[in-house]
Amino acid sequence: DFNFHNYRALESYLNVYPDSESIEFFVVGPFYAKVYGYSNALSKTHFEKYSKRGYNVKVRLINGNSNVHVRESNELSGKILPGADFWERHKNTIFYGRNFSYREFEAIEDALPDYATVLFLICLELYKTGGIYGDLTLFQTAPLPKDADGFVAGGMNRENDLANYKCSALTTRNRKQLPLLMQFSKPRDPVLNCTLIAYDDEKSDLNKCIGLTGESEENMLSSGKDGGLSCVLDQMGKCMKKANRENELAKMSPVDWRNCDGEIDSNSTEDDSKKSADLIDSMVLNESNGPVAFWLGKNSSNGNWSSPQKGSWAHEAFSRIKLNKWKSEQEDQSCQVKCNKFPIGNSKDLKANGKAKFQCSPTVFVPGTQKGASTFLFHGISTHPQF
Repeated sequence: DFNFHNYRALESYLNVYPDSESIEFFVVGPFYAKVYGYSNALSKTHFEKYSKRGYNVKVRLINGNSNVHVRESNELSGKILPGADFWERHKNTIFYGRNFSYREFEAIEDALPDYATVLFLICLELYKTGGIYGDLTLFQTAPLPKDADGFVAGGMNRENDLANYKCSALTTRNRKQLPLLMQFSKPRDPVLNCTLIAYDDEKSDLNKCIGLTGESEENMLSSGKDGGLSCVLDQMGKCMKKANRENELAKMSPVDWRNCDGEIDSNSTEDDSKKSADLIDSMVLNESNGPVAFWLGKNSSNGNWSSPQKGSWAHEAFSRIKLNKWKSEQEDQSCQVKCNKFPIGNSKDLKANGKAKFQCSPTVFVPGTQKGASTFLFHGISTHPQF
């Protein structure tokens, strides 16, 4: 679940890259999501508050039954791209999170693809357009150097080219979620091309590592404690060597991993405010070419809503976010409604994750019924700039 820390991580990207061509989220859903059979997979309005503020934030549905995603320009007439064979083999299974068809889609966990599948989609999109991938457990304070292509996972830096599982958090499937940052500046990068070809080859070391060799459907993505992330990063490392490239991003040590010990932010007090403020300011200015991001810790992956402690890195960093690209119609304060909070009462769910204190209670309810156009009405209302 997205929580307070994840939203602030997203806002750090908007803050650092305010004029970015686009920041895109990919929602993986079965075919019927396309026609509102599973409307929860069409989170089109989830980040609309940012687009209303003038930022180019988009949500795009990844539909496993459509081949446009593995074609140039996302058009059926476009050239077939590397990765198309992998897509065709698994389009009715792993893009829905588990190896069964959409008819058996029942729980939230069923909609969560494994990390190896997510990385396939990331590599595919970066191959098409070039750009940056960050998993929103990382708070960015300054832009990445444009010529520093490569990747870093939890704990990786210029001295250590291996991920450290201390810098991870457990997911809903009891797998370790390692934070990941990738940059491939230009489209058609040879390293990504090589990685996608490895996905295509059913007998490749990559597919053997993640358990997708076709020998047993029951073992699909069952290997590894991280959902196949280490398998994919190992393959990307091989592809870099093949292309006579170095992992330039890891060499610059772009991420400060000091939160990996779980102590720094959790034990902070107001007395630490000055030290944390100085640290964040130095990262923002980046005069020493040091880290330009830091991991937000396990609180960024547990689904719970909680404010960072005063004096912590996160508290100081969050206070510096200024999203000021408001559209003119939103600057009129006269029709803004006061945000009423949820009465928590005895609700176990609201108490459990702490979300209530961050969320306004609804002012408009749209009753829904099948084929009653409630989704249409919801989308219409949501487009209002001050809603």
